[in-house]
Amino acid sequence: MIHLNKNRRINFYGIKDQQAANPAYQHGMDLIKQGDWEHGFYLHELRSLPDLRIKQGIKTDFSKTPVWVPGNWCKGKNAIVWSEAGWGDIIQFSRFIPLLKQAGLQSVKLLFPDPVIRLLKRLPNHNGLYTAGESFPNAVKIKVMSLPYFLMEHNVIPAEPVQKIYGSEGIFRNPEIVKPVRQKPLLGYCYTTLNNSWNMQAKQMPKELMLNFIKQHPEFDWVSLQQDDGFITSKHWSDTADQIQTLDGVISVDSAIAHCAGSVGVPVTNLIGQEGSACWRWFPKGDTTYWYDSMKTIWYDTWTEGLEKALTHFQQPKKVKKDGINNTRSKRQTKANK
Repeated sequence: MIHLNKNRRINFYGIKDQQAANPAYQHGMDLIKQGDWEHGFYLHELRSLPDLRIKQGIKTDFSKTPVWVPGNWCKGKNAIVWSEAGWGDIIQFSRFIPLLKQAGLQSVKLLFPDPVIRLLKRLPNHNGLYTAGESFPNAVKIKVMSLPYFLMEHNVIPAEPVQKIYGSEGIFRNPEIVKPVRQKPLLGYCYTTLNNSWNMQAKQMPKELMLNFIKQHPEFDWVSLQQDDGFITSKHWSDTADQIQTLDGVISVDSAIAHCAGSVGVPVTNLIGQEGSACWRWFPKGDTTYWYDSMKTIWYDTWTEGLEKALTHFQQPKKVKKDGINNTRSKRQTKANK
């Protein structure tokens, strides 16, 4: 069991067992839910312990480059930001890459899977891609999900919740995309995702339920944002982002599609579910989130309830009626009543 010292700090170099780290990591997520970002994101660094020893017999500079952990001051160093998690995590946390040089880093290079590279190239203030085997001296590796606490520790972003976090307005938006004018709003939908998260069941809506809901709402046109259904045809997230940007809105389970829609500023309703099955990042519980200005978080008990709640954010308000008579009467009717 890991214990914090009097300053609520731990020795990362003394931890060799992920099982021992997990309770403190879980406590960190609870602290983030409660709004304690400083200590919550600090303990969030225990999610996957890095090998802090330099491996012997490995000649690539990347393998020799040390992994950043809390307490390592990096002013004057170079950095390689690298992927450790899923697509949604990359989209959510890579927004902080442009702020890294404010922490005193000299040069920042990126090492990510090919499908997300074009999207990340839209970010300013970095030095391009890191090439395998490239000589990059005086460097440190920073995991993409470590960026919030790294920037807190280096006094770049606040160590407490803020109303508007960096990049929340749609940092990956493509200014060249023009949304078409339509007679009916076009909504995209994502009903399932296939990652291995602990709350996987909360992200797998039955397809038949989604299709039946669509049939009940012909006032909208609909397109599927599932990879195999035809509207999303490219493996590159930049293409997916551009396609989503042409839509009038998105209804999605908690998935990379929801993150992508928020990252380009498209109105998106994120079907979170019940509080017990919700990820820490969507707290405090409400209908908005720090992470994306255009996102509404939908809490519900059943899929049908969630979909109905989600759709209210896209429906046009109905005309108000008084005494059973529509208030938008013609001038002729108004004169006749005088």
